Parts: sequence; structure tokens; C-alpha cells
Amino acid sequence: MNKIETILSSFINNEKTQKFDSYELTNMRRISSLLGNPENSFKSFHIAGTNGKGSTSEHIHSLLSTYGSKPALYTSPHLIRINERIRTTSDISDDDLLSVIDEIIKHPESAEATYFDILTLSAFLYFKRKNISYAVIECGLGGRLDSTNIILPAASIITTISKDHTHILGNSIEQITHEKSGIIKKNIPVITGLLPDSAAEIIRQTALRNDSPLYRYGSEFIAENIRENDYVSFDFKSDGLNIKDIKISNHNPVQCINMSIAIQSCIAAGINFNEVIIKKSGENFKIKGRFETLCKDPEIIFDAAHNEESIYALKRVLSSDKNKRIKIFLSIMKDKDYNSVLDILNSFANETVLVNLDDERALLTDGAVSSGDKEKIASMIDPEAINVFTGTFRIYSLACEISSSLRR
Repeated sequence: MNKIETILSSFINNEKTQKFDSYELTNMRRISSLLGNPENSFKSFHIAGTNGKGSTSEHIHSLLSTYGSKPALYTSPHLIRINERIRTTSDISDDDLLSVIDEIIKHPESAEATYFDILTLSAFLYFKRKNISYAVIECGLGGRLDSTNIILPAASIITTISKDHTHILGNSIEQITHEKSGIIKKNIPVITGLLPDSAAEIIRQTALRNDSPLYRYGSEFIAENIRENDYVSFDFKSDGLNIKDIKISNHNPVQCINMSIAIQSCIAAGINFNEVIIKKSGENFKIKGRFETLCKDPEIIFDAAHNEESIYALKRVLSSDKNKRIKIFLSIMKDKDYNSVLDILNSFANETVLVNLDDERALLTDGAVSSGDKEKIASMIDPEAINVFTGTFRIYSLACEISSSLRR
């Protein structure tokens, strides 16, 4: 454990405990005030959603970078190193992360902060020091009581809503929507992706109460003519803007929806890109952990699908290749609907291998292979199949190690 991990481990980590019952934003605001409210030093985009919020965040960051502004990105969780969560042109260095953490924890009020509070404040403070122009801020969980929800953004974005983290956010779509719509602010534009009707209505009413302009996917803007080749492409259409044949260097067609949300969010925030910028951003788009090819021979892919909605999206992509076997390596957390996820996977995969992770949140199943037995897992890779590691971000490092050991 390095110094950063040692310091952070001394704070309550709700990501591990999954206990949010008594959490409030009062102390987060107090500490931020003592730091000079660094979140007010830059413009921001605030992004919530069950699925797609990480990809949409990356698309906005890519658009802003291609445009030539000086953007930053705060996302979670990380795949390998915690530094990945805080990024400008590259991940924050250990020295810079230690420096901002030290500035935060010198205040006695930080003793009551959570792990995610400290990381969020670290991002805000670092972005202020770097004098960035825009920050893309992804909610960790929910929205209303998320540590990030002390910002006043240029746009509030809700990508999708489906049942996930129900033990925290509620057992119904309506309850979950209430939590996520908590990021909507007075007079700040709201951009939404594809939503269930009940969720869309709650957000419409919330936006109306807040005098917030509302831009809905499928109504005010849309990705049309989605096409799949070695990449995906689409036509973007909104009031006053129609751009044809935007290519994205990714195999998953859902990225067309995510990028259209990103484009509309920037427009709603008053940033007007020309067609060249938008197309270049799509062609240069890269994201780890979302249908990422880790090895071509044998073919090994990682995708962070971890709930029913995202597993269905993975099914749509993988089912497009009818000529190849599909072998799934699945790890999943205790709070997920394991049986539903497994049923979906079994509906299209030729074989599913269950992997037990050495993680306190992981679901352990009888007959599964241990993540520590890497030689056994490597021997189970099918050279004639598409091998997919999925179910949680936490299996990513294992997938990378297996891929590295087998790459020809």
C-alpha cells in the first residue's frame, strides 16, 4: 500500500461498505469553503445516470479537448490506479495528488469526510491549481447526495435510468429518478438520454419547477442512421444542427447515443463546435473498459457491463457476429441481480465461466474459478472464440494480466 492509499484508507469508504444512510453534503460544503470553494474556479458539466455516464463524460472531454479548450475529467471508479479518476491532459501524478490531499486533511473538518469526499475535493482543488476552463464531473452514485453535488454546472446530464444500487437509491424507477434528478439546478439546462416514461416525466417536472431548459434524446436531439462496421457511425440531428456520418472509433453502437448526448450538452452550455471538430473528436475517441479489445490473438475483450441494461447492450454487440463462439468470464458484486445477469448471458453466450474475485463486495459462487488462479484462467481462454471479461470494473486488471500473458 503506497502513501496515497494509506491516507485514503483512513476515511470511511462507502464504495466498499455500500452504507450511505447517514450521509449529507453539509460537511463537504464546509470543507470546500475552507479551501476557497475550488469548484467555483471553472465551468463544469455534471453527469448522472445508471449506465453511460462514464462514456458520455469521456465524449464531452474529447469534444472540449479537440475544440482546444483546457478541460479536466473526474470519473469513477478507476480500473488500475486511483490517479485515473482525476485527469487533465493526463492522469494526476502521485506528487500532485498527495499535495492536494495534504492541503485538505490539514483542516480538522476533514476527519468526518469520506473517501469519495476527499477524492472529489482533491479533483476540484487540482483543477483550480491547473487553471482549467471546463471540468467534466461524473457522479459517483445517485446524484442528490453525491459528493460532487456541490457544483453549479453549465449543464446537468442524466444519461439513463434503470434499476441498480436499489438498496441505496430505492427499489423503483421513480425512487431512483428522484435521486438522480437531484443534480438539476435552477435555470441550468438539463440533457437526458433514453429514459423510461415514468423517469422522463419526473425529470420534466423537476426541470419545469427549476425553470431549466430540457433537451431530451429522441425529442430535441437524436442520433439517426446508426451504422456498424469496423467502427460505428451516425447522423446527429437537433434544432438547427444536422451533421451526417460522424464516425466513432468504437464497436458499440450505444456510443452513438452517448456522443449525441455529449454534443447536445455542449451546445446547451453555449459551446458551439463546427462539424470538423465534432467529427475529429469521434474519430479520436478512446475509452478504457468499454468494449475494449485487450488482445487480438486470442481475442480478449473487456466490458464493464454490470447490470441488466448494460448486459443487454453487450449482447447486442456480441450477437452481431454470428460466426464466432462467445465465452464469458463473469465476476459480479453482491448487490447486483446475479440471476438476471446470468440468464441474459446464457441466452447468447456459448459458455460462461464464473470467477470469484478476492474482494469484500464480490459475490462468491460455488464451483467458480478463483481470480488468484491466473494460470487456470489463462488455460481456459478459447483461441477460436471471443473471450469477454465482464460483470464489474474490478475484474479489469485480471483481464489485462491474462491478455498480456497470452498475447502472440
